[in-house]
Amino acid sequence: MPRKSDILVVDDNVSLAKTLQDVLETQGYNTTIVHDGQTALNLHRKNVFDIILVDIKLPDISGIDLTKKLAELSPVVKCIIITGYASLDSAVDAVSQKSIVGYLTKPLDMEYLTLLIRQVTEREQAEEVLQVERNKLQSLVDVMEDGLTIQDTEYNIIYQNEPSRIATGGDHLGEKCYRVYEGRETVCDGCPMEEAFKDGKSHTVERRTIISGEVVFWANTANPIRDASGEIVSCLEITRNITKRKQAEEALIELGHMKSEFISRVSHELRSPLTAIHQFATILLDGLAGDISSEQREYLEIVLRNINQLRVMVNDLLDVNRAETGRLTINPRYVSLAELVSEIIGAFRVTTTKGVLLTTDLPKGLPPICADPDRVREILTNLIDNAIKFTPEKGRVVIGAEVYKRDPNFVCVAVSDTGCGIRLKERERIFEYLYQAQSSGVAGRKGLGLGLYICRELVRRHGGRIWLESELEHGSKFSFTLPIYSVANLLAPILTKTNLRIGGIAILTIKVFPVKERPLTVTDETALQEVWDVINGCILPSKDVLLRIMPHTQLGEVFYVVMCADRRGAEALVRRIREHLKCCEALHNARLKWTISISMLETALAGSDEPSKEVVKKVADRIEELVKSV
Repeated sequence: MPRKSDILVVDDNVSLAKTLQDVLETQGYNTTIVHDGQTALNLHRKNVFDIILVDIKLPDISGIDLTKKLAELSPVVKCIIITGYASLDSAVDAVSQKSIVGYLTKPLDMEYLTLLIRQVTEREQAEEVLQVERNKLQSLVDVMEDGLTIQDTEYNIIYQNEPSRIATGGDHLGEKCYRVYEGRETVCDGCPMEEAFKDGKSHTVERRTIISGEVVFWANTANPIRDASGEIVSCLEITRNITKRKQAEEALIELGHMKSEFISRVSHELRSPLTAIHQFATILLDGLAGDISSEQREYLEIVLRNINQLRVMVNDLLDVNRAETGRLTINPRYVSLAELVSEIIGAFRVTTTKGVLLTTDLPKGLPPICADPDRVREILTNLIDNAIKFTPEKGRVVIGAEVYKRDPNFVCVAVSDTGCGIRLKERERIFEYLYQAQSSGVAGRKGLGLGLYICRELVRRHGGRIWLESELEHGSKFSFTLPIYSVANLLAPILTKTNLRIGGIAILTIKVFPVKERPLTVTDETALQEVWDVINGCILPSKDVLLRIMPHTQLGEVFYVVMCADRRGAEALVRRIREHLKCCEALHNARLKWTISISMLETALAGSDEPSKEVVKKVADRIEELVKSV
């Protein structure tokens, strides 16, 4: 509840002063009356009044002079002049005094006087409340760790708290903000205040300074301040010391580099002895070093199985390390999923001795996928191997695939089993790093728990997703999606309005084949991959696309580059590719040669803001014609 205001009436007219006292006290004000200026001054020294009514003519001092003396005692005092001798000079004097808030003539309008007093007291009380809130806010600002700086639209600093003064190296009130860091070793990527004034949005930059020989990092966030009409009138900058955070980030990055280097080095160091052990165990099993007994063969087979398991673990460690460092690469191309699944199933049927039926459920006419065949082989091998391990003897594992019903641009591949199933709480974590399900029915589970994590990363890098459906004692089903191979979809990102304004599209056909006609071997794949890498390094991703439309035949492979360019631009790219292929050692070692030809397709954009579907289809059809003619 607001307190009662104290009012002092200073008037030598005793009757009027008493009347004023009675009226004001009925309004709830504490009212005191005196009849001369000196008594008023003495009382005000002891008890500061909220409002003082002053007669302009007093026996010892003029009312105007009294208000000046009262203001000297209390700068916030509020005075109202009451006079029966109003004049222009006295009115001007009254207006010029900050302490005088009213000028009333006698006879007084009591209703207007009480209204004026009420307005003044309410304003006073509101200012008191506001001042309390200001004091609270100032206390919070003073104890906060972040620096606060406010500057006007002319970039003059109009407020700083103590942390701001520490961050800027002193008090800079009235200075231009861009002069604050002059003479100090400072690295800052832009000015957040300037950006905030330009677009009216919050902006953050990081700044580095040298304080007492130590590197200190700051995060500066500028926020525009607007008036009631929405116009930006100033800007608040928050300066936060982020040195500890930056040090922690740097330490974490360094730890990650150390971890990555350690895993990479250890994995590579393990590969050599494992390869040697594997080779000698194979030599012994094949009888190349002499006859061995059945018992020795059994022991050697155990050794070989464990060596193979270790080799898988080492490869998994390397893949995880590549995934965490962004170096887990894929090389998508045209892949026949049916042929790839058939190849994988055949390998499992030869090597798997456990009595589990392995079958496929693939529809006829399944579209090709755009994927890295080695990575898809890795995904399926891992999922099938897990399915077999979790499926009891005489159980069944099925590999199926179909066009994904939720998105016809993808194929959905599924590996289902009739095994023990996976608990709900384990299903939620099954793709996590180093996590292994502890499902019943499988003893001596081996591995590092990296296989499904790697599968998820590989599927993601293909633009797909992987998930699990399972029910205890009824088996599990792992499903993942891979994009369907579509020349049109691959072309669409480069066939933009800007690119098509060039007026032409060039198609480069790069054929790679043996010097002497012979079937390609597995070792030739290394050279073909290097050709892909060379071409990929020569093109511009925003204007060109490299296509590997068909799997290589026994006699060679064909790569296609589609580029938005005229013939001159196409010939320039051909020269660049030729120069790089001449330096490709793998090609020379494999005794493979190559040819490059150019086919031009003139185009015109029909004024649409979007790439024309007709243009995309026309280019895709032309490429298909080239493929058929090879």
